[in-house]
Amino acid sequence: MRLDEAEADGLLSASAMVSEDSAFLVDSLKSAQEEIEMLRNEVAAFADRRSEWMAMLSHELRTPLCLIAGYGRLLLSGEGGPLTEKQCEYLNEGLKNYNRLEALIEKMLDVVDANSVKESLEFDFHAPDDLVLDVLAMMAPIFESSDIQLAVDIEPGLPECRLDRLRVEQVLTNLFQNAARVTKSGGSIFVSVRKTSFSGKDAAEFSVSDEGPGVPQHHRERIFEPFVQLGPPTGQLGLGLGLTICRRIVDAHGGKLGVDDALGGGSRFFLVLPIGGHRGEMG
Repeated sequence: MRLDEAEADGLLSASAMVSEDSAFLVDSLKSAQEEIEMLRNEVAAFADRRSEWMAMLSHELRTPLCLIAGYGRLLLSGEGGPLTEKQCEYLNEGLKNYNRLEALIEKMLDVVDANSVKESLEFDFHAPDDLVLDVLAMMAPIFESSDIQLAVDIEPGLPECRLDRLRVEQVLTNLFQNAARVTKSGGSIFVSVRKTSFSGKDAAEFSVSDEGPGVPQHHRERIFEPFVQLGPPTGQLGLGLGLTICRRIVDAHGGKLGVDDALGGGSRFFLVLPIGGHRGEMG
């Protein structure tokens, strides 16, 4: 079959267009690869800067904290004059929280890498009721200053949980602080600890219910993402990392952290930790 001159010219024109398109695609792919490589380098550089920033922040936080703790110990020693029993109690509570914060700062770099959180956990057996009551005692001044009433319901006879006490205290503290922030003066917060099941095994559920505006259904996973803060600014400093860090800690325990609706309105944040093993099984 022979092509006439017009058909031949058409094929040559189409071939030229295909060649131009191919060249364009090759150039586009090359540009895309270069952009991907540039982004990869930027991500690597950001990770390095982030680690450096966290290390620097950890160092900068220690200096004023050590001074605060030093003055607290001086007061307790009697250098500044006699103290009442209640003043000593407050100072001892402050120093206890200094020690807790110092330990958390030591582990700040773990948060940079989500995978390293699990490796940093120090497990032991702890009673769920003691754990919650200790954190609530530490938070008492915040609740009292905001005129917030606490209702606490702890199921009796709960078995001990194998967990990293410092890290779980960190999670509970964050949940209590969030509840206090969204509950108006004169309102109430309901705290519950009960036995439940999770993934077919016994577990302990810690829940904190507030009287705030609640969390819309479509935001209930998003609030655990980094730098996410819902609602209007409250005037309090924050980066929107608290719940992200909490979920990483809970995931590293093999548990679950989530939110649903509280009875009568507001939010109910719940923390589920597995109950497993016995003291004699720890290696």
